[in-house]
Amino acid sequence: MMKKLSLLTTFILVGILAQAQDLRFGVKAGFGIHSFALQNLSDGGTRIGLQIGLLSEIGLENAGLSERFALQPEVLFTTRGGKYNANTTEVKERLSYIDIPVLFKYKPLEAVSLYAGPQLSFLTKGKYKYDRGGDNNTIDNRDAFNKVDYGLVVGTGIGWDNLVIDLRYNLGLGNVLGNRIIQNEILEDVKARNRGVQLSLGYFFVNR
Repeated sequence: MMKKLSLLTTFILVGILAQAQDLRFGVKAGFGIHSFALQNLSDGGTRIGLQIGLLSEIGLENAGLSERFALQPEVLFTTRGGKYNANTTEVKERLSYIDIPVLFKYKPLEAVSLYAGPQLSFLTKGKYKYDRGGDNNTIDNRDAFNKVDYGLVVGTGIGWDNLVIDLRYNLGLGNVLGNRIIQNEILEDVKARNRGVQLSLGYFFVNR
């Protein structure tokens, strides 16, 4: 299922880019502060993650819209995670994703942009560590997490020529936890959804 979604998303993005007449293409990197929105678990804090990848900006004048509107698809490698407490056990999650946001962008001013849109995320690596009574265990098991996440992105950017500073909020809508056994205790009816704030710097090196 994940492979089919990944291929479909790739074909859609390639098709959009191939048809674009007003196109900018670049790279970006930054960091984020991430945590979980939890159900039947108590919050244990945040984690700092990294972000690096590709971004593009497609003008929508050919679609009959003002030059103030654009589409911004991205492909990003992102590390995120969070912490929570399951009964008396502290658990730390480390997750790595390929994020594919497709953002609808509006520029109220030449240098300022606002945007929002959906994001599809594919898990590439997952591990969790728990500490209970001095007993530390790290479980490197991608199968302990759901492989696909989805959510919403909202944010703003400030640009100068080909540079852009981007600040965004990611709200995950899917439960990231799969089968989970902590200290021989099966966690049931628990949910954790990704959320986080990300700050990045981007540079457009192709303008068409």
